[in-house]
Amino acid sequence: MSLKDSLPKENGKLKIAREDAQSIAALVKSWEACQQRIQVHRRVPNPGSLKHAVEKPTKKRKPYCFGPIEPSFREMPDNAPLVAATPAG
Repeated sequence: MSLKDSLPKENGKLKIAREDAQSIAALVKSWEACQQRIQVHRRVPNPGSLKHAVEKPTKKRKPYCFGPIEPSFREMPDNAPLVAATPAG
């Protein structure tokens, strides 16, 4: 506010010199640094610093068989026919 009072006015507008502009820029930078410190103390993360958790792909399960299980070749008796007889017709 004291900076505003010290600036000269011409025709209702403020006239800002180079030194005044530099002091305003320094004031803005210090204000931003102060806001950043407050944000850190409140434990608020910076925007874009958090990343979403990546889900691990689950293993595909083998389907459970509900039907009858056919015997393998090793389980068949020696005298069993290899091909089932079909009726002629």
